[in-house]
Amino acid sequence: MNLEDIRLVQASVPILEEHAETLTRLFYKNMLSNHPELKNIFNLANQALGQQQKSLALSVLAYAKHIEHPEVLLPALELIGQKHRSLQVVPEQYPIVGKYLLGALQELLDLPDDAPILGAWGRAYQQLADILIDMEAKMYATAEAPDAAWSDWRKFELVKKEELAPNVYHLYLSPSDGQEIPLHRPGQYLSLRLFFKELGVYQARQYSLNSRPNNNYYRITVKAQKGAPGCPMGRLSNALHQAMKIGDEVELTVPAGNFHLEQKPSPSVFLGAGVGVSPLWGLLQALIDSQTKQPILWMDAYTSADEQLFAEELRSLENQLQLKHFYEDQNGRMQLDEALKAPFGLAANYYLCGPAGFMQAQRQQLRQAGIPEEQIHLEEFSPVQLQLS
Repeated sequence: MNLEDIRLVQASVPILEEHAETLTRLFYKNMLSNHPELKNIFNLANQALGQQQKSLALSVLAYAKHIEHPEVLLPALELIGQKHRSLQVVPEQYPIVGKYLLGALQELLDLPDDAPILGAWGRAYQQLADILIDMEAKMYATAEAPDAAWSDWRKFELVKKEELAPNVYHLYLSPSDGQEIPLHRPGQYLSLRLFFKELGVYQARQYSLNSRPNNNYYRITVKAQKGAPGCPMGRLSNALHQAMKIGDEVELTVPAGNFHLEQKPSPSVFLGAGVGVSPLWGLLQALIDSQTKQPILWMDAYTSADEQLFAEELRSLENQLQLKHFYEDQNGRMQLDEALKAPFGLAANYYLCGPAGFMQAQRQQLRQAGIPEEQIHLEEFSPVQLQLS
Protein backbone atom coordinates (compact mmCIF):
# COMPACT_ATOMS: atom_id res chain seq x y z
CA MET A 1 0.00 0.00 0.00
CA ASN A 2 1.14 3.56 -0.72
CA LEU A 3 0.34 6.82 1.06
CA GLU A 4 -2.55 7.58 -1.29
CA ASP A 5 -4.10 4.18 -0.56
CA ILE A 6 -3.84 4.86 3.16
CA ARG A 7 -5.40 8.31 2.73
CA LEU A 8 -8.33 6.89 0.76
CA VAL A 9 -8.98 4.10 3.27
CA GLN A 10 -8.86 6.55 6.17
CA ALA A 11 -11.18 8.91 4.30
CA SER A 12 -13.74 6.11 4.10
CA VAL A 13 -14.01 5.81 7.91
CA PRO A 14 -16.99 8.23 8.26
CA ILE A 15 -18.85 6.31 5.55
CA LEU A 16 -18.13 3.01 7.28
CA GLU A 17 -19.23 4.36 10.64
CA GLU A 18 -22.60 5.20 9.13
CA HIS A 19 -23.10 2.29 6.74
CA ALA A 20 -20.84 -0.58 7.90
CA GLU A 21 -23.64 -2.97 8.88
CA THR A 22 -25.50 -2.30 5.62
CA LEU A 23 -22.25 -3.05 3.79
CA THR A 24 -21.68 -6.34 5.60
CA ARG A 25 -25.29 -7.50 5.21
CA LEU A 26 -24.94 -6.93 1.47
CA PHE A 27 -21.59 -8.72 1.47
CA TYR A 28 -22.93 -11.86 3.18
CA LYS A 29 -26.09 -11.95 1.04
CA ASN A 30 -24.16 -11.79 -2.23
CA MET A 31 -21.32 -14.09 -1.21
CA LEU A 32 -23.48 -16.86 0.28
CA SER A 33 -25.88 -16.70 -2.68
CA ASN A 34 -23.01 -17.33 -5.09
CA HIS A 35 -20.95 -19.62 -2.84
CA PRO A 36 -23.45 -21.65 -0.79
CA GLU A 37 -20.63 -24.04 0.20
CA LEU A 38 -19.41 -21.32 2.59
CA LYS A 39 -22.57 -21.78 4.64
CA ASN A 40 -20.74 -24.81 6.06
CA ILE A 41 -18.38 -22.35 7.78
CA PHE A 42 -20.66 -19.53 8.90
CA ASN A 43 -22.98 -19.72 11.89
CA LEU A 44 -26.45 -19.35 10.36
CA ALA A 45 -27.99 -18.42 13.72
CA ASN A 46 -25.57 -15.50 14.08
CA GLN A 47 -26.42 -14.55 10.51
CA ALA A 48 -30.14 -14.53 11.31
CA LEU A 49 -29.60 -12.40 14.41
CA GLY A 50 -27.26 -9.99 12.65
CA GLN A 51 -24.40 -10.74 15.05
CA GLN A 52 -22.03 -11.91 12.32
CA GLN A 53 -22.74 -8.82 10.24
CA LYS A 54 -22.15 -6.51 13.20
CA SER A 55 -18.92 -8.28 14.09
CA LEU A 56 -17.54 -7.94 10.57
CA ALA A 57 -18.67 -4.30 10.39
CA LEU A 58 -16.75 -3.44 13.55
CA SER A 59 -13.73 -5.35 12.27
CA VAL A 60 -13.67 -3.50 8.94
CA LEU A 61 -14.01 -0.20 10.77
CA ALA A 62 -11.21 -1.01 13.23
CA TYR A 63 -8.92 -2.03 10.38
CA ALA A 64 -9.62 1.19 8.46
CA LYS A 65 -8.87 3.29 11.54
CA HIS A 66 -5.54 1.56 12.11
CA ILE A 67 -4.49 1.03 8.49
CA GLU A 68 -1.18 2.87 9.02
CA HIS A 69 -0.16 0.59 11.87
CA PRO A 70 -1.95 -2.77 11.48
CA GLU A 71 0.56 -4.34 13.87
CA VAL A 72 -1.40 -2.90 16.82
CA LEU A 73 -4.24 -5.23 15.79
CA LEU A 74 -2.12 -8.39 15.97
CA PRO A 75 -3.54 -9.65 19.31
CA ALA A 76 -7.08 -9.37 17.93
CA LEU A 77 -6.00 -10.87 14.60
CA GLU A 78 -4.58 -13.87 16.43
CA LEU A 79 -8.01 -14.58 17.94
CA ILE A 80 -9.54 -14.44 14.46
CA GLY A 81 -6.77 -16.68 13.13
CA GLN A 82 -7.38 -19.25 15.87
CA LYS A 83 -11.08 -19.31 15.00
CA HIS A 84 -10.31 -19.63 11.28
CA ARG A 85 -7.88 -22.50 11.93
CA SER A 86 -10.46 -24.25 14.07
CA LEU A 87 -13.03 -23.96 11.26
CA GLN A 88 -10.52 -25.09 8.61
CA VAL A 89 -10.56 -21.83 6.67
CA VAL A 90 -8.01 -22.09 3.82
CA PRO A 91 -6.09 -19.45 1.79
CA GLU A 92 -8.17 -20.13 -1.33
CA GLN A 93 -11.24 -18.70 0.41
CA TYR A 94 -9.71 -15.27 1.03
CA PRO A 95 -10.01 -14.04 -2.59
CA ILE A 96 -13.71 -14.98 -2.52
CA VAL A 97 -14.27 -12.89 0.59
CA GLY A 98 -12.28 -10.00 -0.90
CA LYS A 99 -14.25 -10.07 -4.15
CA TYR A 100 -17.63 -9.81 -2.44
CA LEU A 101 -16.49 -7.31 0.18
CA LEU A 102 -15.28 -4.94 -2.55
CA GLY A 103 -18.38 -5.69 -4.59
CA ALA A 104 -20.59 -4.72 -1.65
CA LEU A 105 -18.63 -1.48 -1.20
CA GLN A 106 -19.02 -0.68 -4.90
CA GLU A 107 -22.75 -1.44 -4.85
CA LEU A 108 -23.38 0.50 -1.64
CA LEU A 109 -21.62 3.65 -2.87
CA ASP A 110 -22.59 3.21 -6.55
CA LEU A 111 -18.96 3.40 -7.67
CA PRO A 112 -17.53 2.79 -11.16
CA ASP A 113 -15.14 -0.13 -11.62
CA ASP A 114 -12.11 2.16 -11.77
CA ALA A 115 -12.92 4.16 -8.61
CA PRO A 116 -9.63 4.82 -6.74
CA ILE A 117 -11.18 3.89 -3.40
CA LEU A 118 -11.90 0.37 -4.69
CA GLY A 119 -8.26 -0.09 -5.66
CA ALA A 120 -7.12 1.22 -2.29
CA TRP A 121 -9.46 -1.07 -0.39
CA GLY A 122 -8.44 -4.00 -2.59
CA ARG A 123 -4.82 -3.52 -1.58
CA ALA A 124 -5.82 -2.94 2.05
CA TYR A 125 -7.79 -6.18 2.07
CA GLN A 126 -4.89 -8.08 0.51
CA GLN A 127 -2.57 -6.75 3.21
CA LEU A 128 -4.95 -8.02 5.89
CA ALA A 129 -5.44 -11.34 4.11
CA ASP A 130 -1.67 -11.85 3.85
CA ILE A 131 -1.26 -11.25 7.59
CA LEU A 132 -3.98 -13.76 8.44
CA ILE A 133 -2.87 -16.38 5.90
CA ASP A 134 0.68 -16.27 7.22
CA MET A 135 -0.50 -16.42 10.82
CA GLU A 136 -2.89 -19.30 10.14
CA ALA A 137 -0.24 -21.25 8.18
CA LYS A 138 1.87 -21.34 11.33
CA MET A 139 -1.16 -22.44 13.37
CA TYR A 140 -1.94 -25.24 10.90
CA ALA A 141 1.68 -26.39 11.00
CA THR A 142 1.51 -26.61 14.79
CA ALA A 143 -1.87 -28.36 14.76
CA GLU A 144 -0.68 -30.88 12.17
CA ALA A 145 2.59 -31.73 13.91
CA PRO A 146 3.12 -35.48 14.49
CA ASP A 147 2.05 -35.30 18.14
CA ALA A 148 -1.16 -33.47 17.21
CA ALA A 149 -2.58 -36.66 15.63
CA TRP A 150 -4.78 -35.23 12.88
CA SER A 151 -5.64 -32.43 10.48
CA ASP A 152 -8.98 -31.35 9.02
CA TRP A 153 -12.19 -32.75 10.56
CA ARG A 154 -12.05 -36.03 12.47
CA LYS A 155 -14.90 -38.30 13.57
CA PHE A 156 -15.54 -38.74 17.28
CA GLU A 157 -18.27 -40.70 19.02
CA LEU A 158 -20.27 -39.86 22.10
CA VAL A 159 -19.18 -42.23 24.88
CA LYS A 160 -20.79 -40.60 27.90
CA LYS A 161 -23.43 -37.96 28.62
CA GLU A 162 -23.99 -36.34 32.04
CA GLU A 163 -26.64 -33.82 33.06
CA LEU A 164 -25.21 -31.03 35.23
CA ALA A 165 -28.23 -28.73 35.47
CA PRO A 166 -31.46 -28.16 33.54
CA ASN A 167 -30.56 -28.07 29.82
CA VAL A 168 -26.82 -28.41 30.51
CA TYR A 169 -24.83 -31.59 29.77
CA HIS A 170 -21.25 -32.81 29.81
CA LEU A 171 -20.49 -34.68 26.57
CA TYR A 172 -17.50 -37.05 26.49
CA LEU A 173 -16.16 -37.60 22.97
CA SER A 174 -13.61 -40.24 21.94
CA PRO A 175 -12.08 -40.72 18.46
CA SER A 176 -14.00 -43.21 16.35
CA ASP A 177 -10.76 -44.75 15.05
CA GLY A 178 -9.67 -45.66 18.59
CA GLN A 179 -6.36 -43.83 18.24
CA GLU A 180 -4.95 -41.49 20.87
CA ILE A 181 -5.66 -37.78 20.82
CA PRO A 182 -3.19 -34.98 21.66
CA LEU A 183 -3.22 -33.35 25.07
CA HIS A 184 -5.09 -30.06 24.90
CA ARG A 185 -3.97 -26.96 26.73
CA PRO A 186 -6.38 -25.93 29.54
CA GLY A 187 -8.54 -23.06 28.29
CA GLN A 188 -8.61 -24.22 24.67
CA TYR A 189 -11.73 -24.93 22.62
CA LEU A 190 -12.54 -27.11 19.63
CA SER A 191 -14.93 -26.81 16.72
CA LEU A 192 -17.69 -29.41 16.49
CA ARG A 193 -19.89 -29.86 13.45
CA LEU A 194 -22.98 -31.80 12.43
CA PHE A 195 -24.67 -32.14 9.05
CA PHE A 196 -28.28 -30.93 8.91
CA LYS A 197 -30.20 -32.60 6.10
CA GLU A 198 -33.01 -30.05 6.22
CA LEU A 199 -30.50 -27.25 5.57
CA GLY A 200 -28.19 -29.19 3.29
CA VAL A 201 -25.15 -27.83 5.14
CA TYR A 202 -22.86 -28.50 8.07
CA GLN A 203 -23.11 -26.25 11.09
CA ALA A 204 -20.13 -25.82 13.40
CA ARG A 205 -19.87 -24.37 16.89
CA GLN A 206 -16.98 -23.87 19.28
CA TYR A 207 -17.00 -25.53 22.72
CA SER A 208 -14.46 -25.12 25.49
CA LEU A 209 -12.65 -28.18 26.81
CA ASN A 210 -12.89 -28.58 30.58
CA SER A 211 -11.61 -32.04 31.49
CA ARG A 212 -8.04 -32.60 32.56
CA PRO A 213 -5.83 -33.15 29.50
CA ASN A 214 -5.73 -36.83 28.52
CA ASN A 215 -5.17 -38.98 25.43
CA ASN A 216 -8.55 -40.74 25.38
CA TYR A 217 -11.42 -38.25 25.26
CA TYR A 218 -12.42 -34.60 25.16
CA ARG A 219 -15.15 -33.25 27.40
CA ILE A 220 -17.31 -30.27 26.50
CA THR A 221 -20.24 -28.70 28.32
CA VAL A 222 -23.26 -27.81 26.19
CA LYS A 223 -26.27 -25.73 27.13
CA ALA A 224 -29.36 -26.26 24.99
CA GLN A 225 -30.36 -22.84 23.72
CA LYS A 226 -34.13 -22.79 24.11
CA GLY A 227 -34.69 -19.52 22.32
CA ALA A 228 -36.09 -16.16 23.36
CA PRO A 229 -37.49 -13.08 21.62
CA GLY A 230 -35.01 -12.20 18.90
CA CYS A 231 -32.95 -15.34 19.56
CA PRO A 232 -33.90 -18.53 17.67
CA MET A 233 -33.55 -21.92 19.33
CA GLY A 234 -30.02 -23.26 19.04
CA ARG A 235 -30.18 -25.85 16.27
CA LEU A 236 -26.88 -27.57 17.01
CA SER A 237 -27.01 -27.42 20.81
CA ASN A 238 -30.49 -28.92 20.82
CA ALA A 239 -29.43 -31.63 18.39
CA LEU A 240 -26.62 -32.56 20.78
CA HIS A 241 -29.06 -32.67 23.70
CA GLN A 242 -32.07 -34.33 22.14
CA ALA A 243 -30.88 -36.44 19.22
CA MET A 244 -27.37 -37.54 20.20
CA LYS A 245 -27.19 -41.04 21.67
CA ILE A 246 -24.21 -42.97 22.98
CA GLY A 247 -22.25 -44.19 19.95
CA ASP A 248 -23.43 -41.39 17.64
CA GLU A 249 -20.73 -39.45 15.79
CA VAL A 250 -19.75 -35.81 15.41
CA GLU A 251 -16.75 -34.23 13.70
CA LEU A 252 -14.09 -32.22 15.55
CA THR A 253 -10.98 -30.22 14.74
CA VAL A 254 -7.76 -30.06 16.76
CA PRO A 255 -8.10 -27.85 19.89
CA ALA A 256 -7.36 -24.16 19.34
CA GLY A 257 -7.34 -20.88 21.24
CA ASN A 258 -5.01 -18.82 23.39
CA PHE A 259 -7.05 -18.40 26.58
CA HIS A 260 -4.62 -19.73 29.15
CA LEU A 261 -3.11 -19.18 32.58
CA GLU A 262 -0.39 -16.61 32.93
CA GLN A 263 2.97 -18.26 33.56
CA LYS A 264 4.18 -15.77 36.16
CA PRO A 265 2.84 -16.77 39.62
CA SER A 266 0.20 -14.34 40.87
CA PRO A 267 -3.16 -14.35 42.67
CA SER A 268 -5.90 -15.55 40.32
CA VAL A 269 -9.55 -14.47 40.11
CA PHE A 270 -12.06 -16.42 38.00
CA LEU A 271 -15.25 -14.56 37.03
CA GLY A 272 -17.85 -16.63 35.19
CA ALA A 273 -21.55 -16.64 34.39
CA GLY A 274 -23.72 -19.53 33.26
CA VAL A 275 -22.08 -22.04 30.96
CA GLY A 276 -19.24 -19.53 30.60
CA VAL A 277 -17.66 -21.17 33.65
CA SER A 278 -16.72 -24.12 31.41
CA PRO A 279 -13.29 -22.88 30.22
CA LEU A 280 -12.65 -21.35 33.65
CA TRP A 281 -13.07 -24.76 35.25
CA GLY A 282 -10.37 -26.15 32.96
CA LEU A 283 -8.02 -23.34 33.98
CA LEU A 284 -8.82 -23.77 37.67
CA GLN A 285 -8.04 -27.50 37.58
CA ALA A 286 -4.68 -26.76 35.96
CA LEU A 287 -3.91 -24.13 38.57
CA ILE A 288 -4.81 -26.47 41.45
CA ASP A 289 -2.75 -29.27 39.88
CA SER A 290 0.25 -26.93 39.72
CA GLN A 291 0.13 -26.78 43.55
CA THR A 292 0.31 -23.00 43.46
CA LYS A 293 0.79 -21.18 46.74
CA GLN A 294 -0.91 -18.06 45.37
CA PRO A 295 -4.44 -17.05 46.50
CA ILE A 296 -7.37 -18.08 44.28
CA LEU A 297 -10.87 -16.58 44.13
CA TRP A 298 -13.72 -18.19 42.19
CA MET A 299 -16.86 -16.12 41.59
CA ASP A 300 -19.78 -17.29 39.45
CA ALA A 301 -23.21 -15.92 38.59
CA TYR A 302 -26.51 -17.58 37.68
CA THR A 303 -30.16 -16.63 37.53
CA SER A 304 -30.93 -19.17 40.26
CA ALA A 305 -29.15 -21.81 42.34
CA ASP A 306 -30.54 -24.73 40.31
CA GLU A 307 -28.40 -23.56 37.37
CA GLN A 308 -25.14 -23.92 39.35
CA LEU A 309 -22.42 -25.87 37.52
CA PHE A 310 -19.49 -27.76 39.09
CA ALA A 311 -21.12 -27.37 42.52
CA GLU A 312 -19.72 -30.55 44.12
CA GLU A 313 -16.30 -30.10 42.56
CA LEU A 314 -16.05 -26.54 43.87
CA ARG A 315 -17.15 -27.57 47.36
CA SER A 316 -14.35 -30.13 47.41
CA LEU A 317 -11.84 -27.30 46.84
CA GLU A 318 -13.09 -24.95 49.56
CA ASN A 319 -9.88 -25.35 51.57
CA GLN A 320 -7.78 -24.31 48.54
CA LEU A 321 -9.62 -21.23 47.33
CA GLN A 322 -12.25 -18.62 48.13
CA LEU A 323 -15.73 -19.16 46.69
CA LYS A 324 -18.50 -16.66 46.04
CA HIS A 325 -21.73 -17.57 44.24
CA PHE A 326 -24.24 -15.02 42.97
CA TYR A 327 -27.84 -16.03 42.26
CA GLU A 328 -29.89 -13.21 40.79
CA ASP A 329 -33.06 -14.32 42.59
CA GLN A 330 -31.26 -14.40 45.96
CA ASN A 331 -28.27 -12.09 46.34
CA GLY A 332 -28.41 -10.21 43.04
CA ARG A 333 -25.86 -9.77 40.30
CA MET A 334 -22.13 -10.21 40.67
CA GLN A 335 -20.29 -7.59 42.70
CA LEU A 336 -16.50 -7.44 42.62
CA ASP A 337 -15.83 -6.16 46.16
CA GLU A 338 -14.00 -9.35 47.19
CA ALA A 339 -12.01 -9.47 43.96
CA LEU A 340 -10.71 -5.93 44.39
CA LYS A 341 -9.51 -6.42 47.97
CA ALA A 342 -6.13 -7.76 49.08
CA PRO A 343 -4.68 -10.24 48.38
CA PHE A 344 -6.21 -9.83 44.90
CA GLY A 345 -6.83 -6.33 43.53
CA LEU A 346 -3.94 -4.94 41.49
CA ALA A 347 -1.81 -8.03 42.16
CA ALA A 348 -4.16 -10.53 40.49
CA ASN A 349 -4.80 -11.88 37.03
CA TYR A 350 -8.50 -11.97 36.15
CA TYR A 351 -10.05 -14.64 33.90
CA LEU A 352 -13.53 -13.88 32.54
CA CYS A 353 -16.09 -15.82 30.53
CA GLY A 354 -19.85 -15.49 30.16
CA PRO A 355 -22.55 -13.70 28.15
CA ALA A 356 -21.48 -10.51 26.37
CA GLY A 357 -23.30 -8.21 28.80
CA PHE A 358 -21.71 -9.91 31.80
CA MET A 359 -18.23 -9.69 30.27
CA GLN A 360 -18.64 -6.02 29.45
CA ALA A 361 -19.89 -5.17 32.95
CA GLN A 362 -17.12 -7.01 34.80
CA ARG A 363 -14.37 -5.72 32.52
CA GLN A 364 -15.64 -2.17 32.98
CA GLN A 365 -15.62 -2.56 36.78
CA LEU A 366 -12.09 -3.92 36.70
CA ARG A 367 -10.77 -1.13 34.49
CA GLN A 368 -12.47 1.52 36.63
CA ALA A 369 -10.75 -0.02 39.65
CA GLY A 370 -7.39 0.45 37.93
CA ILE A 371 -6.73 -3.16 36.92
CA PRO A 372 -4.33 -3.06 33.92
CA GLU A 373 -5.69 -4.38 30.63
CA GLU A 374 -2.92 -6.99 30.42
CA GLN A 375 -4.17 -8.58 33.67
CA ILE A 376 -7.70 -9.09 32.29
CA HIS A 377 -8.09 -12.23 30.19
CA LEU A 378 -11.30 -12.82 28.24
CA GLU A 379 -12.83 -15.81 26.49
CA GLU A 380 -15.81 -14.78 24.38
CA PHE A 381 -18.42 -17.09 22.85
CA SER A 382 -19.80 -14.37 20.55
CA PRO A 383 -18.46 -13.85 16.99
CA VAL A 384 -14.83 -12.73 17.00
CA GLN A 385 -14.35 -9.15 15.88
CA LEU A 386 -11.34 -6.98 15.21
CA GLN A 387 -11.24 -4.28 17.84
CA LEU A 388 -8.91 -2.86 20.45
CA SER A 389 -11.28 -2.43 23.38
